[in-house]
Amino acid sequence: MQKAIEQGSKIKEAKARRILGRVYQAQGLPDQAKTELQASLSLVKSGERRYELGRTLVSLADLYFADTRRIKDGMEMIQQCIAIFQELGAALDLANAQVLRQRYELIMRGWTE
Repeated sequence: MQKAIEQGSKIKEAKARRILGRVYQAQGLPDQAKTELQASLSLVKSGERRYELGRTLVSLADLYFADTRRIKDGMEMIQQCIAIFQELGAALDLANAQVLRQRYELIMRGWTE
């Protein structure tokens, strides 16, 4: 990541931060994961890199799935990344996002029953 920062490449830094966020998540460090994923999101949100934006949104949504206070935020992110992946024709990413959306829908359905 340091190399990406030194080179001034926002997209490389965003990707590195997204990957680091996923590593932190896998290690059971949600606060660190959230910090890195939100930093990645802020780097790609204003740019033209829609694919990386979708990947970051789905990563954050996956993190938020474990936090009942953030379920609605996560569902909004899922909807955004599904639209991005459909637009780009990114079939595998789209399928993964749709599976995550189904998990969210099951949780949300449980709240209303």
